[in-house]
Amino acid sequence: MNVPGQMDAAATAASTAAEAAGLSAQQAQAAAAAAGAAAAVAASQTDVSAAQQAAAAGAAASSYGFLYNLTTAQQAASAGAAAATAGARAGMTVAQTIDAASKAAITASENGGASNAQTAAAAGAAAAAAAAAGWWPAEAQTTYAGAVAAAIAAGYNMSAGEQATAAGAAAAAAGALAGLTPDQQATAAAQAAIAAAVQAGLTGGQQAIEAAKAAGAAAALAAANAGMTPAQQVDAAARAAAMAGAASGMTVEEAVAAAGRAGAAAAGSAGEPVSAQIAYACTSSENVAQT
Repeated sequence: MNVPGQMDAAATAASTAAEAAGLSAQQAQAAAAAAGAAAAVAASQTDVSAAQQAAAAGAAASSYGFLYNLTTAQQAASAGAAAATAGARAGMTVAQTIDAASKAAITASENGGASNAQTAAAAGAAAAAAAAAGWWPAEAQTTYAGAVAAAIAAGYNMSAGEQATAAGAAAAAAGALAGLTPDQQATAAAQAAIAAAVQAGLTGGQQAIEAAKAAGAAAALAAANAGMTPAQQVDAAARAAAMAGAASGMTVEEAVAAAGRAGAAAAGSAGEPVSAQIAYACTSSENVAQT
C-alpha cells in the first residue's frame, strides 16, 4: 500500500472504532483529531517529513470532522489539534508546531467555506492551543493568537482596523481558555489589537484615531464576553484606547479624547442610553487624564 493509502487506512480504522464506541456530539471533535493522529502515525513510518506528517494529520482530522457533521470552526479546531500533536510527535519545536497547527486550521476553515474573519480566528485559536500544548505561558498564548490572526487577516487584504479587531478577538479567546481573569482578557485583547494596528501602519493623525478606536472596541468586546459590567467594559475600552493612542503617536490630550470616545462607544455597545454614553465619555477622559 502506498503512503497516502496507509494514512487513509489508519485514519479510517480510528474513525470506525470511534463510531463503534458511540459518539456524542462533543466526542466527535476528539474523534476527528484521533483520526488525524492515526494518519500522522502511519506517515511517520515512512520518510515523510515532520511538516508533511502534520499536514496529513490536519487534513484527515478535517475530513473526518466533516463526516461527523462538525461545524467548520470545529473542523478547523480538530485539524489544528491533530497537526500540533503530529508535529510535536515528529520532533518539531513549539514554534514550528504552532505554524503547522495554524496552517492546518486555515486549510480546514477555507475548505469549509468560512469567512476571512472566521479563518483568521481559527488560525489564532490553533496557534494558542499549540502554544498551550507546548507549556508556554498564557501571555505567550494570547500573543501568538493575536499575531497569527492579524497576519492571516492581512494576508486576506482585510483593512488595518479589521486586522486589529481579529487580533484582539483571538487574543481574548485564547486568554479565556488559558484561565485569565476577565480584566486580563480585556488587556490581552487590547495589547494584541494595538500591536496589530501599529504593525498595519496605523500611526499618527487620523490613523492613530483608528488604532485607538479598534483597540477600545476589542477590549470592550472582550470585557463583555467575559461577563464584565457595562461600567467595567467602558473602563477597559478607555484604557485600551489611551494605550493605543500612546503607541500610535498621539499627544496626551489626543489620547484623553480617544479614551472618552472609546468609553462612549463601549457604553453604547452595552446598551446604555445616550445620556449615559455622554457621562461615560466624560468620566473616561477624566480617569485617563489623572493617570
